[in-house]
Amino acid sequence: MFDERDYERASELAEGEIEHALAQHRQRMRDGAEGSPDGSCLECGLPIPAARLAVWPNATRCVECQTDHERQQKTTGA
Repeated sequence: MFDERDYERASELAEGEIEHALAQHRQRMRDGAEGSPDGSCLECGLPIPAARLAVWPNATRCVECQTDHERQQKTTGA
């Protein structure tokens, strides 16, 4: 059973992960290297939305292309 200390630790870990992801995103924005070298999707070439990069700083595909990519991987078993 979880006690208050367990919940506090989980919260601290989650906050740390969020801060780490945001720090990575901010650094990539400063460096001008959002996900792919020019901040565009590797599949369709459109800019990767900032909201996606805020959640997934290392994204190299937009949501639609990433979904298609994952679907294709499941189909081919790769």
